[in-house]
Amino acid sequence: MDITGADPIYRELGWLNEEPTLFPRDLESLLAENALIETERGRDPDKNAESLVDTYLTNETALVYFGSMLGIFPPATIFLTYLFQINSRSAVFLALLLLLANIGTAIGGSQFGKIIARLMRRNESRSFSFRFGMSILAGALWGIVAGAAGGVFIFMVGAIFGAIIGGVVGAVALPAYTLACKPVANGGQVSLKHFLPISTGITLIICSYILHLLTSAH
Repeated sequence: MDITGADPIYRELGWLNEEPTLFPRDLESLLAENALIETERGRDPDKNAESLVDTYLTNETALVYFGSMLGIFPPATIFLTYLFQINSRSAVFLALLLLLANIGTAIGGSQFGKIIARLMRRNESRSFSFRFGMSILAGALWGIVAGAAGGVFIFMVGAIFGAIIGGVVGAVALPAYTLACKPVANGGQVSLKHFLPISTGITLIICSYILHLLTSAH
């Protein structure tokens, strides 16, 4: 049936005069936009990496991570130096024992880091000199707890030596971290791109100094 001009309703709606827009054209434009975005990303791959590290950590989260690093690497430096210098049939047993001790210091350092962060947060309104002195005492306490937690696995006597060594490490590490983070802190938070070099640098310096002391003593 010829409907052109026969029924005025078709002329009112304009169905016969309007050219329909085909969906494939919209799909093609969408694919073209996606391809352009992927091209731009490929031209600047560092932009995506920068957005990943531009993440802010709360003080509590940052000290948990920092405590894990301090609980793993400085004790591991001591343990590995000792294992490389001994020649005994019980080396495998000692390695397992020291591994358990290292796990203990890592857990103690990370978990007690939450308490240290809360302690430091309660004193944020105090003067910087007070907070810096507090960081020395808090860091020493932090290291004592972490060192003792790992030293328990070394016939309990290791807890005493672990607490002493850990206390010294913590008393140095936390004030250094506080000083380094002060210029880059933002409202009680620190960016991941600042936290990583600061925490890694402090940890490596401590490990290097421990290694120097251990190797120069022989």
